[in-house]
Amino acid sequence: EESSRYIRETYGNADGAADGAQRPTRRAVFFTWDYHDDPNRQKSYLDKCGGNIVPANSVEEADFVLAHGANVWQRERIEDFTQLEGFLQQGDLSSIEPILEQCKARNLPMVCANSDFIVRMPDGSTGYMPGNIAKRYEEMGGECKYFGKPDPKPFRACVEMLGLDASRVVHVGDSLHHDIAGANAAEIASVLVTSGIHCEELGTNFGKLPTDDALVDLLHKSGHTPTHIVSTFQL
Repeated sequence: EESSRYIRETYGNADGAADGAQRPTRRAVFFTWDYHDDPNRQKSYLDKCGGNIVPANSVEEADFVLAHGANVWQRERIEDFTQLEGFLQQGDLSSIEPILEQCKARNLPMVCANSDFIVRMPDGSTGYMPGNIAKRYEEMGGECKYFGKPDPKPFRACVEMLGLDASRVVHVGDSLHHDIAGANAAEIASVLVTSGIHCEELGTNFGKLPTDDALVDLLHKSGHTPTHIVSTFQL
């Protein structure tokens, strides 16, 4: 919600615009999720961005870069896209870097709507997320605006939506650098799930708690400490 609001206010048709006029179409180099995996995912997000944001067919016609997902570089026609080969599964940026170089040559700003770096996939493998694309763009000298964890604003917005005192809310996640850091910044309690992305670093298996020494060492290295720890949640 925070990223789509920013795009709507910066590039899109924001509600209550001072001049009351509709803005012209704005085009984005759109890194996103494969349409075939979820036909509504792309459209619903772009609709939230103001209704005038469409995927660019080339870097030359783009107004900005939008890192939303990790599967494809999407063009305007839904059937026209390029797979980001090797990125989601291996974190290989070689298919993306030439695109980023063209974007940097035009000094296009980037909006990173998902700042995660890695996630644990349903099959137990590691998935690489758009935060890596944004990080590489910044390393090239590009400008990037990040949204999502660990920014405390989304955490506080959720607490506000629930209508609860922050003392009655706990955030659950498996990333020290995103989930726990964000919860700490928002001053709410947190639960670190140790069977997630830090499983190998902690030297443990799914459903098994790490040793105290391994846990203390990782927390010290990360600089982030949760208020609670579990191996997994089971229904």
